[in-house]
Amino acid sequence: MRVPIVNREMTRDELIAAIREEGSLVVANWTYTANDKIVEQFQKYVKDTYGVDIKLIYEGTQAPSTYLTNLYTALKANKPSPYDVMAIEENYWAEAKLQTPPVLEEFLPSPLVPNAERVDPMFRRFPTAVAFQASATPGIVYNKAKVDFLKDWKDLADSRLKGN
Repeated sequence: MRVPIVNREMTRDELIAAIREEGSLVVANWTYTANDKIVEQFQKYVKDTYGVDIKLIYEGTQAPSTYLTNLYTALKANKPSPYDVMAIEENYWAEAKLQTPPVLEEFLPSPLVPNAERVDPMFRRFPTAVAFQASATPGIVYNKAKVDFLKDWKDLADSRLKGN
Protein backbone atom coordinates (compact mmCIF):
# COMPACT_ATOMS: atom_id res chain seq x y z
CA MET A 1 0.00 0.00 0.00
CA ARG A 2 1.14 3.56 -0.64
CA VAL A 3 1.53 5.49 2.60
CA PRO A 4 1.50 9.20 1.71
CA ILE A 5 2.92 10.52 5.01
CA VAL A 6 6.22 8.72 4.27
CA ASN A 7 5.73 8.88 0.49
CA ARG A 8 6.44 5.24 -0.20
CA GLU A 9 4.96 1.84 -0.79
CA MET A 10 4.88 -0.32 2.33
CA THR A 11 3.86 -3.88 2.97
CA ARG A 12 1.71 -4.57 6.01
CA ASP A 13 4.78 -6.00 7.76
CA GLU A 14 6.79 -2.85 7.00
CA LEU A 15 3.96 -0.70 8.31
CA ILE A 16 3.73 -2.73 11.51
CA ALA A 17 7.50 -2.46 11.98
CA ALA A 18 7.33 1.32 11.47
CA ILE A 19 4.51 1.68 14.02
CA ARG A 20 6.44 -0.47 16.49
CA GLU A 21 9.61 1.60 15.94
CA GLU A 22 7.73 4.90 16.33
CA GLY A 23 6.21 3.66 19.59
CA SER A 24 4.16 6.74 20.36
CA LEU A 25 2.03 9.46 18.83
CA VAL A 26 1.60 13.00 20.14
CA VAL A 27 -1.83 14.50 19.47
CA ALA A 28 -2.64 18.14 20.14
CA ASN A 29 -6.35 18.59 20.75
CA TRP A 30 -8.93 20.26 22.91
CA THR A 31 -9.31 19.22 26.52
CA TYR A 32 -12.31 16.92 26.85
CA THR A 33 -13.75 15.02 29.76
CA ALA A 34 -13.30 11.97 27.53
CA ASN A 35 -9.53 12.39 26.98
CA ASP A 36 -8.71 9.13 28.77
CA LYS A 37 -11.31 7.26 26.71
CA ILE A 38 -9.99 8.75 23.45
CA VAL A 39 -6.48 7.56 24.34
CA GLU A 40 -7.75 4.12 25.36
CA GLN A 41 -9.82 3.66 22.19
CA PHE A 42 -7.02 4.78 19.86
CA GLN A 43 -4.47 2.49 21.50
CA LYS A 44 -6.97 -0.38 21.32
CA TYR A 45 -7.63 0.35 17.63
CA VAL A 46 -3.91 0.21 16.80
CA LYS A 47 -3.49 -2.99 18.81
CA ASP A 48 -6.54 -4.63 17.21
CA THR A 49 -5.66 -3.47 13.69
CA TYR A 50 -1.89 -3.88 13.64
CA GLY A 51 -1.10 -6.00 16.71
CA VAL A 52 1.19 -3.29 18.07
CA ASP A 53 1.14 -1.49 21.40
CA ILE A 54 1.50 2.26 20.95
CA LYS A 55 1.41 5.09 23.43
CA LEU A 56 -0.87 8.00 22.58
CA ILE A 57 0.36 11.17 24.25
CA TYR A 58 -2.63 13.48 24.35
CA GLU A 59 -1.83 17.16 24.84
CA GLY A 60 -5.06 18.97 25.57
CA THR A 61 -5.68 22.66 26.01
CA GLN A 62 -8.56 25.09 25.76
CA ALA A 63 -6.28 27.48 23.84
CA PRO A 64 -5.47 25.76 20.52
CA SER A 65 -3.39 28.71 19.29
CA THR A 66 -0.78 27.39 21.74
CA TYR A 67 -0.18 24.48 19.40
CA LEU A 68 0.68 26.72 16.47
CA THR A 69 2.96 28.85 18.64
CA ASN A 70 4.79 25.72 19.82
CA LEU A 71 4.99 24.37 16.26
CA TYR A 72 6.33 27.60 14.75
CA THR A 73 8.85 28.00 17.59
CA ALA A 74 10.18 24.47 17.12
CA LEU A 75 10.44 24.81 13.35
CA LYS A 76 12.24 28.18 13.57
CA ALA A 77 14.75 26.52 15.93
CA ASN A 78 15.23 23.69 13.38
CA LYS A 79 13.66 21.22 15.78
CA PRO A 80 11.04 18.63 14.83
CA SER A 81 7.37 19.33 15.32
CA PRO A 82 6.27 18.72 18.91
CA TYR A 83 3.10 17.09 17.52
CA ASP A 84 2.31 14.27 15.15
CA VAL A 85 -1.34 15.27 14.75
CA MET A 86 -3.12 18.52 15.50
CA ALA A 87 -6.89 18.54 15.86
CA ILE A 88 -7.62 22.24 15.55
CA GLU A 89 -10.27 24.50 14.09
CA GLU A 90 -10.25 25.39 10.43
CA ASN A 91 -9.15 28.98 11.00
CA TYR A 92 -5.91 27.67 12.58
CA TRP A 93 -5.46 25.24 9.69
CA ALA A 94 -5.92 28.14 7.24
CA GLU A 95 -3.29 30.16 9.11
CA ALA A 96 -0.86 27.23 9.07
CA LYS A 97 -1.50 26.73 5.37
CA LEU A 98 -0.16 30.23 4.65
CA GLN A 99 3.17 29.69 6.43
CA THR A 100 6.46 29.79 4.56
CA PRO A 101 8.12 27.38 4.62
CA PRO A 102 5.12 25.04 4.68
CA VAL A 103 4.22 23.54 8.04
CA LEU A 104 1.44 21.19 6.90
CA GLU A 105 2.20 17.63 5.86
CA GLU A 106 0.35 16.08 2.95
CA PHE A 107 -1.06 12.72 4.05
CA LEU A 108 -4.52 12.31 2.54
CA PRO A 109 -6.04 10.27 1.13
CA SER A 110 -4.35 7.53 3.13
CA PRO A 111 -5.00 3.89 3.96
CA LEU A 112 -4.08 4.83 7.54
CA VAL A 113 -7.12 7.13 7.74
CA PRO A 114 -9.75 5.09 5.89
CA ASN A 115 -12.77 6.96 7.22
CA ALA A 116 -11.56 10.27 5.78
CA GLU A 117 -13.02 9.15 2.45
CA ARG A 118 -16.45 8.91 4.10
CA VAL A 119 -16.46 12.56 5.13
CA ASP A 120 -18.58 14.77 2.92
CA PRO A 121 -16.30 16.37 0.29
CA MET A 122 -17.37 19.80 1.55
CA PHE A 123 -15.43 19.10 4.77
CA ARG A 124 -12.30 17.58 3.23
CA ARG A 125 -9.16 19.66 3.07
CA PHE A 126 -7.11 17.03 1.28
CA PRO A 127 -4.19 16.53 1.15
CA THR A 128 -3.51 18.09 4.59
CA ALA A 129 -6.68 17.85 6.69
CA VAL A 130 -10.18 16.54 7.15
CA ALA A 131 -12.87 18.15 9.27
CA PHE A 132 -14.43 16.50 12.28
CA GLN A 133 -16.71 17.64 15.05
CA ALA A 134 -16.34 15.77 18.29
CA SER A 135 -18.76 18.03 20.16
CA ALA A 136 -21.59 17.24 17.75
CA THR A 137 -21.89 13.64 18.91
CA PRO A 138 -25.54 12.60 18.66
CA GLY A 139 -27.48 11.32 21.59
CA ILE A 140 -29.36 8.13 20.83
CA VAL A 141 -32.86 7.71 22.17
CA TYR A 142 -34.58 4.36 21.78
CA ASN A 143 -37.12 2.06 23.39
CA LYS A 144 -35.00 -0.50 25.27
CA ALA A 145 -37.97 -2.90 25.49
CA LYS A 146 -38.13 -3.07 21.67
CA VAL A 147 -34.44 -2.69 20.86
CA ASP A 148 -32.55 -4.66 23.47
CA PHE A 149 -29.50 -5.50 21.34
CA LEU A 150 -27.84 -2.05 21.34
CA LYS A 151 -24.69 -2.38 23.45
CA ASP A 152 -22.18 -0.34 21.42
CA TRP A 153 -22.38 2.53 18.90
CA LYS A 154 -21.39 0.08 16.13
CA ASP A 155 -24.67 -1.78 16.78
CA LEU A 156 -26.40 1.17 15.07
CA ALA A 157 -25.40 -0.50 11.77
CA ASP A 158 -27.56 -3.52 12.62
CA SER A 159 -30.05 -4.18 9.81
CA ARG A 160 -32.83 -4.68 12.36
CA LEU A 161 -32.91 -0.90 12.76
CA LYS A 162 -33.59 -0.25 9.07
CA GLY A 163 -36.74 1.78 8.63
CA ASN A 164 -37.10 2.55 12.36
